[in-house]
Amino acid sequence: MNELDAVKQLRLQEELRYVDADQVERWSRLVLDGLVRWSNFNIFSALGGELSIDLPLGPPNAGVGYVSYEPLRPKMMIRQTMVTDIYRDAFTFPLICRLIVSETNTLEELHGNRLFDGKPFLFSVGVPELDVEFVLAPLRPY
Repeated sequence: MNELDAVKQLRLQEELRYVDADQVERWSRLVLDGLVRWSNFNIFSALGGELSIDLPLGPPNAGVGYVSYEPLRPKMMIRQTMVTDIYRDAFTFPLICRLIVSETNTLEELHGNRLFDGKPFLFSVGVPELDVEFVLAPLRPY
């Protein structure tokens, strides 16, 4: 392990001190169960199927499986550690974005790239505000 990896490991350990795994699971259940309900209502029920989800223990990983005689009844599995990692990353995302804005010229370079002229995802602040039309329907706040 090089020095950078060791520093990263220390940072990740420090971040996890502020993560309540039980609360993260409750929050993730709200989001994931809502997405599964939306998927079943809008997609699977019309096909005579049903999507389900499980949050087992284990190292970070995710996948979807089904048995061959019931292909319209897939089961998503997202390990709780992966959900915790996603939460931790989302929690630190605004801090890292603000550092990128204040300590680098990454955003200026992005805006200066002709490939991105006039694209709706360009922003000039550390944490962009999203217009509701750019948020997936099941994740909209209404």
